[in-house]
Amino acid sequence: MTEETARPSPPLEPAAEQPYLVVALGEETFVISLPFVVKIINPVEIFSLPDTQDYLLGIVNYSGEIIPLVDLRRVLKLPAGGDSERRKFLICRHLEQKVAFTVDGVVDTWDLPPGTFAADTTRALENDFIAGEGLVKGRPIGLIDIATVITTHQAKA
Repeated sequence: MTEETARPSPPLEPAAEQPYLVVALGEETFVISLPFVVKIINPVEIFSLPDTQDYLLGIVNYSGEIIPLVDLRRVLKLPAGGDSERRKFLICRHLEQKVAFTVDGVVDTWDLPPGTFAADTTRALENDFIAGEGLVKGRPIGLIDIATVITTHQAKA
């Protein structure tokens, strides 16, 4: 027996599950990595801005800080509509940038293992803001790459 086969390999530590915020956008369900989410708030007054990208709804005052409000549906090229009574604003941060996003509802938080989402699906390959898709709890779920959404928004602002 060689030394390599004589010693068993140390057991691999199972990869830790990651926390995600589950959100509704119309009839579809998506997740966002929870560490990017600073706060979930009820809609507040939106101050519109002239001559901006169509996905930029305006700016909002969040605890004395003025931050842009982005329509996540438009960014993901989803049809308009949704349940305005369940609508929420997500305040998200990537690096030092904060952006508020509209969602049709906050569903839950889930801890999911690595490998839950496949990055090679047609939708993920065609949309820069969808990092992957998977089947979770019996339903199709899209993983939103919120860091890329924030970075792209800041570059165009």
